[in-house]
Amino acid sequence: MKANHTSAFSQRKGLSIYMYILLYQRSFTLPSSRFFLRATLIGLSLFAIIYGLHVAVTGEIFPSWDDTTVTLSCVTLALLFTVYRAALWQLPLFLFALSAVGIRFLADLITPARAFYHCLAFSAASWGLLAYLSPSSHTAWRKTYYLLGGFLITLPALVAWSYYFLTGSFPQAETLLAIMQTNAGEARGYLATHISLPLLLFPPLYLTALYLISQKSSQGATFTCPPRFARLTLLAVVPAGLILSAHNPVTAPWIGIQDYRKAYADFAEQSKQRTHRLTNLEAASAPGLYVLAIGESENSEHMSVYGYPRPTTPWLSSRRNDPHFLFFDDAYSCYVQTVPALSYALTAKNQYNDMSLADAPSLIEAAKAAGFHTVWISNQVRFSAWDTPTTIIASEADEQHWRNSHLGTTADLDVYDDALAEELTNMKSSEKTLVILHYMGSHMPYAYHHPKSYEKIHSDDPYRDQYDDTILFHDYVMEKLYETLVARPDFQTLLYFSDHGEAIDLHLDHNPTIYVPEMTYIPLYMAFSDTYLSSHPKLIGNLAARQKSRWTNDLVFDTQLALMGIRLPDLYEPENDITSDHYDDTPDRFKTLFGTRAITAK
Repeated sequence: MKANHTSAFSQRKGLSIYMYILLYQRSFTLPSSRFFLRATLIGLSLFAIIYGLHVAVTGEIFPSWDDTTVTLSCVTLALLFTVYRAALWQLPLFLFALSAVGIRFLADLITPARAFYHCLAFSAASWGLLAYLSPSSHTAWRKTYYLLGGFLITLPALVAWSYYFLTGSFPQAETLLAIMQTNAGEARGYLATHISLPLLLFPPLYLTALYLISQKSSQGATFTCPPRFARLTLLAVVPAGLILSAHNPVTAPWIGIQDYRKAYADFAEQSKQRTHRLTNLEAASAPGLYVLAIGESENSEHMSVYGYPRPTTPWLSSRRNDPHFLFFDDAYSCYVQTVPALSYALTAKNQYNDMSLADAPSLIEAAKAAGFHTVWISNQVRFSAWDTPTTIIASEADEQHWRNSHLGTTADLDVYDDALAEELTNMKSSEKTLVILHYMGSHMPYAYHHPKSYEKIHSDDPYRDQYDDTILFHDYVMEKLYETLVARPDFQTLLYFSDHGEAIDLHLDHNPTIYVPEMTYIPLYMAFSDTYLSSHPKLIGNLAARQKSRWTNDLVFDTQLALMGIRLPDLYEPENDITSDHYDDTPDRFKTLFGTRAITAK
C-alpha cells in the first residue's frame, strides 16, 4: 500500500513538472509588448520546474531557502530567456555548462542541493554577462564573440567531462595543477594509456556544436525588448548572481589553483624571513657527503626486497641483511602527487604541525645555514606551466645540475636515471655537502624511462609489466649510485624514499580524486658508511629498532636533518624524528592526503 502511495506521489510530481514545462513554453508565445507578463510567467514556471526537480531528487518538500542563490538563479534565468533572444540557441551550451555538476553524482561524491543551485545561478549569471556584453552590430564580429564567449563559459565543463572520461572522477585543484605542470610528452603518454572511445568522440562533437550554436546565436536582433531596458535589467541581477555563486563545485578546482599558486608565491617571497629563523640552529655535523635520493611513483609492494614475488629489485634484495643498510617496511606518502608531497617532504611543514608552508624553512635553507655546500641533481624537467615549490627549493642550492634539458616541452629524456651518478663522480669534495637527487623513476609513460634492454618482464598484463621494468631498472640505478658513493672517502649517509606510490594493479596510477591506499605505498631505506656507523651508535640503534614503525614522507625534513646532525631548536619536533628516543610511532596518528585520510596498512 505504501509503495503504491509513493508511486502515485511520484507520478503527480512528474505530471506537475510537465505542466509547468508546458506553461514555460506557452510563455514565449506572448507578444513582446506583454513583456512583464511574459517575464512573470517564465519566472514562475522556471521556479516551479526547479522546485519540482528538487523535490523529486532530494525528497525534501520544504527545502532550506536561506540560500539566496536559489531564488536568484530562477530570476536570472527568467530574465535571461526573456530579454536575450540568443538564449534559446545558447540553451544547449547552458545545459552543458551546468551538466558538469552531474559528474559529482556519477563519481559518487557528496553533492548537496545547495551546490546544484550555486552552479545553476553561476551558469545563468555567466550567460547573462555574455548577453550584456554582446555587440549589437557587425555579424562577423558577433559570430566570433559568441564562439569565444561560449567556449570560455563552457571550458570548466569541457575539462571536467574530459577528465571524467579519462579517470572516472571529478577534477580537483591538485589534479588540474598537476596537469598544468605536466609536459607535452608525458601528456601524450598518459592519453595513449587511457584513451577511450568517448574521449575520442567528445571534443569534435563539442566543437561542432559550439560552432553551429555560435552561428545561430549571432543572427537577428540580440534582445527581445528595447536594448537599454534589457541591459539595465541584466545589469541589476547578473553581478549579484556571479558574486553569490562564484564558489561552486564546478569553479572550485580553478579557484583552488589560484590558492595553490598564492601559497607557492608566498613560499618564495618569505625566503629571507625563514632564513632569519635559522640563526640559532645547532649543528654537530661530521664532515662528509650526505645524500638524499628521491624516487618517482615507486610502489614498495612491487619491489621484491619488500616481498613482491617478481624479482624487480635483485640488488636491493641482496642488501637486505647488509649491516650498512636499513629497510623500513611501513612507509607511506603524505600525498599522492609529486609537487604537494615534496612541498612537505623538503620543508619543515608536515601534516602534524600547524605551520604554514610560507613560514617553513626548506631542507636546503637549513643545510646552508649549518655550513653545508648544497647540490641539486635532477632528471626531471625544470620548468612547466608554473614554477613549482620543488623548483623554488632547488633554486636555493649552491649547485644545480638539470640533466633533462627539454624544459617542459616533452617527456623524452636526454639521459636515463643512471647517468645522475656521474655528477657525483665528478663532484669536488667539500667539508660538508648535502646532495639531493631527483629521479624520473617510474613516472608515466613507463616505457619511456628505461632502456630497451630492461624490458625483461612479460605476462598477460603489459601495463604492469612496463611498470615493473621501471622498478627493475631503478634497482640498477641505485646500485650504480651506491657504488659511486662508497668509492668516495667522504661518503656518510644515503636516504632514499619515493614521492608517492602507484596503484598499478588497478591501473589507476596516482590520482587523489580516485584515491586508493596503494597510491601511498612507498619504499624507505638508508645506507651508511663504516665511519658513520661507528660514530653514531645511538642513532643507528634507534633506527634499527624502528624498521617496522610507521612513517610518512612529510617527515623527511626531520629525518635528514637528524642524520646530518642539525637541530633547529625553534622547530624541532622529536615526536616526528624517527631517529629520536621520543619518536611517536602510534599507527593511528599517521595520515595522508594532507591529513584528510587515515593510513591503510600495507
